Amino acid sequence: METIEAIHKRRSIKKFLSIPVEQDKLGVILDAGRLAPNAGNIQDWRFVLIRNKSTIEGVARACLHQMWIAGAPAVIVVGSKGEKTEQYYKQSKDFFITQSCAAAAMNMIVQATDLGLATTWVSAFDINELKGVLGMPGEVTPQVVIPIGYGDEEIPEPSHYKLENLVFLEGWGNKLKDADWVLQNYNYLGRAIDKTEKVGNKLSNAFKDITNKIKKDKEKKEYEDSVKDQEVPEELKRIKSAEQDK
Repeated sequence: METIEAIHKRRSIKKFLSIPVEQDKLGVILDAGRLAPNAGNIQDWRFVLIRNKSTIEGVARACLHQMWIAGAPAVIVVGSKGEKTEQYYKQSKDFFITQSCAAAAMNMIVQATDLGLATTWVSAFDINELKGVLGMPGEVTPQVVIPIGYGDEEIPEPSHYKLENLVFLEGWGNKLKDADWVLQNYNYLGRAIDKTEKVGNKLSNAFKDITNKIKKDKEKKEYEDSVKDQEVPEELKRIKSAEQDK
C-alpha cells in the first residue's frame, strides 16, 4: 500500500475483532514511531505497549471512561520524558515535545493502517490516573493513547475541506485557484493509470493462461482422436487374418 493510500484509508475505529495483533506487526508499528522526526533529534519519547486485558481496561477508565478502548487487543501509549528537551529548549520544552510525540503517534497510526490494522487517536484522558495505571514516574507525561486491532466496523470517509480553502500560496491570504492546482490530481491520475496497467497485465496473463490451457486441451484431444483412428477394430482384424490365411 502506498503512503497516500494508507492516509486516505485511515479511520477512527472503535470496534475491534477479538483477534490478537501479531507481535511482528506491533514491532513494525513501534519502529515507525521510533523513526519519526523530532525536535533536535533528542527523541525524548517513550512508547508503552499494552496487551494485558486488565491493564487496557484501566487505560480505558483513565481515558474518561471510554470503555470501547477495552475492546482493543493492544494499546500503545506515547509518553514524553522531556528532560533533554528542557535542557536544550527551556521554556519551549512542552511545545516541542508535544510536536515530537504527535509525529511519532502519526507515524505509528499510518503504519498500522498500512498493515491492515485499525486505530484511533485518543487524547482525552486524566493524566495522573493514566500515569498511575502505567506506573509512569513523575517526569513522564502521557501524550497520546492509540488502541490497535483488526477493525470490526466500516466507517465512510469523513468530509474534509478542499485544498483551495486551506492552502495559501507564498504568503497568508493568497488562496489557490483551481487552475493553479491542476497538478494536485496528477499523481492520483498516474497511480490510477498504473493500477489500470497492473490490472490489465493481470488480465492479459490470465487470458494467456486460459489460451494455453485451451491449446493444450485441444492438442490432447487431437492426439487422442488420432490414436483412436489408428486403432483397428477386432472385427477388421479377424477379417484381415482370414484373408491372409487364404
